[in-house]
Amino acid sequence: MAVEFSALRCLACPDPSKEALRKTAASRHHERGRVDVYFCVDAKGSVDKRSIKLRKSYGDADVDRIAKDAVGRWRFKAMKVAGKARRACTETSFNIRFE
Repeated sequence: MAVEFSALRCLACPDPSKEALRKTAASRHHERGRVDVYFCVDAKGSVDKRSIKLRKSYGDADVDRIAKDAVGRWRFKAMKVAGKARRACTETSFNIRFE
């Protein structure tokens, strides 16, 4: 079931690691950009790591990987329809800035 990200209740959704991002080539060039990540949340509220896909690449494979890794660690309250926990898929964006 496809849903808007706002329909999911995030229990733990930390941003991509700033420390890891600082080690990328993009950081050295102070580039800005966006990463769009598609993913599905299973009936238990965990992100199905096999479902994680880039919709829009930042243009740096390391930045893309760090964003996907962050999403893979997220946890949600299970999406329920008619009282039954269901799998839900959505997309999120990260605006990456180096200052």
